[in-house]
Amino acid sequence: MAWRRPQPFPRHLELDPHHVELVEFDLARTSDEPFDVLSAAERARADRFGRDVHRERFIAGRCMLRVLLGGLLRLAPRDVVIRAGRNGKPELAREHASPLRFNLSHSEDRAIVALALGREVGVDVERVRRTVDAGDIALRFFAPGESTALLGLPEPRRHEAFFRCWTCKESYLKARGDGLLVRLDAFEVEPAEHPTRLRWSSLDAADVARWRMNPLDLDAGYVAALTIEGASHIRRWSAPARREQLASGTESRHDIASAREGGVAQLSLEPATVRRGIITRW
Repeated sequence: MAWRRPQPFPRHLELDPHHVELVEFDLARTSDEPFDVLSAAERARADRFGRDVHRERFIAGRCMLRVLLGGLLRLAPRDVVIRAGRNGKPELAREHASPLRFNLSHSEDRAIVALALGREVGVDVERVRRTVDAGDIALRFFAPGESTALLGLPEPRRHEAFFRCWTCKESYLKARGDGLLVRLDAFEVEPAEHPTRLRWSSLDAADVARWRMNPLDLDAGYVAALTIEGASHIRRWSAPARREQLASGTESRHDIASAREGGVAQLSLEPATVRRGIITRW
């Protein structure tokens, strides 16, 4: 079950194994974080972007991710160590010894961070672009059942259905940590217009029962999807425009409480102290 619309960011953000938290934000309004918050590898990657707008969006997204992770880990954002895991999927370094899992996606200025405890997650957001030849791409890259279903839709509905199918497929591969190594026709989601489940997967037959797909309603012109390892409730939050409303400063110690009650791990965050497009997957 997912909240249909994001709620204002809470005073206390508590993570537990039964919920996945989605933090949604506008990259154009979250660029007040200093560049040196990023790691050397992230700064080098930012410098490789050919256009300033892509560089600024990458920096803003990674800075917000670090603010959120730092608050939950009781660390300054620059002290969060993010490493490349299986096939390049970003994850916390082992030195943090944390069950916290995360995933970030953005399309133009819309961005979403998924946060969970002890379960893998993958999220993908895309702008619905009318210039994309949805039918041709579906025929070339999607599973036969998906492309047949999409081509059977009238043109006004086909584009949005294509992107809904695409985001579900991308979020599944991101959750698995497969990066760009897997063909999009190696598995099928259904129904193609409003995908909610994995029909079959040649990657692992057990994935049909292991993963849950959740299409998300965003503002007009965007679609998104979240894939979760196992069943979970989804809570959606709208990040404040300014970082100070999430955390007091990069050098401060965040007021984090961590406890185990009845076998449920809880982390509470005190905010006062707290394939981009169709090309890349991480």
